[in-house]
Amino acid sequence: MPAATNTDEGELPLLIVAAKLLLDPFADNSRDRNATPPRLALQGCGKILRQANCYAYHTCIIAYSDAFGLPWVPTMFYCSTVQSFPEVPMNFEQIIYDKQDGIATITLNRPERMNAFTAKMIDEWYAALWDAHTDPDVRVVIVTGAGSRGFCTGADVGGGGPLGGLQNRQRTAVENRNFLRDGVQRIPRLVSLMEKPYIAAINGAAVGAGMDMASMCDIRFAAESARFGMTYVRMGIIPGDGGAYYLPRIIGTARALDLIWTGRLIDAREALAMGYVSAVVPDDVLINFTREYALKLAKGPAVAIQLAKRLVYRSAHADADAALDLAQQAMYIAQGTEDAVEGPRAFAEKREPDFKGR
Repeated sequence: MPAATNTDEGELPLLIVAAKLLLDPFADNSRDRNATPPRLALQGCGKILRQANCYAYHTCIIAYSDAFGLPWVPTMFYCSTVQSFPEVPMNFEQIIYDKQDGIATITLNRPERMNAFTAKMIDEWYAALWDAHTDPDVRVVIVTGAGSRGFCTGADVGGGGPLGGLQNRQRTAVENRNFLRDGVQRIPRLVSLMEKPYIAAINGAAVGAGMDMASMCDIRFAAESARFGMTYVRMGIIPGDGGAYYLPRIIGTARALDLIWTGRLIDAREALAMGYVSAVVPDDVLINFTREYALKLAKGPAVAIQLAKRLVYRSAHADADAALDLAQQAMYIAQGTEDAVEGPRAFAEKREPDFKGR
């Protein structure tokens, strides 16, 4: 399981310095954009990153890009494939984790509590996401819930045991200052690094932090019985797991504020009409529908698909000129793949392409 994420922001400069000490000796010889970054340096950097949380991981990768004088897009892609992290144990208790046909499926497995999460579930969810993120054989990730009543209903505030997203009132404000970052926010922070498509199959209620968990996915498919609600306001709190970030980017500011302010529930058809979900299907075909879609992506050109995702998200925060520069850098990588040769060849030969993901 990944190391505990207790790295403070104050430690980040030290991590960056350590990464640079490992990488700088190679930088002068690696200005050629065709050069392969030295694996030994990457493995050494990996040892540092094991001690860091996702934010530190991202920061060290940026430091790595700077050390090599390379654009961050291809650097991020290369670093994300390095297998220098410990293997993830698969003896999960509160999720089911399955990998087949290039698709990793994470099933939240507390149906008796409508898949409300605990601290343990967050740990397991994070571990499974990390494995999917770093496994080169995984091309697509699906998240869904066990049972028919709930996708995820947020933190389990009534089921006893440690919570995954609420502060401990027995601790001081100083002790609690990073309770979200070191708890439930590990999920969106890791998701922000994932270049692989991340798809939600929403099989029931997705409310509170459960709706946040759906919102951080790239695409959402919903069962007809699905219901959605930003119900934080009913508890006298605010979206703490990324809802205020993701939701306006999906449905617009006014609609997002309406849902956040009122805490009202919407059904699957209204969610489809406002563009929150991409499809609504009968409950009994949701998983098969989602897997069929995911399988199409898994059989596609993985490098191009992953670079396209990163490009879309990063372009949203860039001006047109910077976005075009990012596109040029990503295209340089994509055109150097075997899949970029296979695609035109298959088209000329009037057959389906056989993409290898490299």
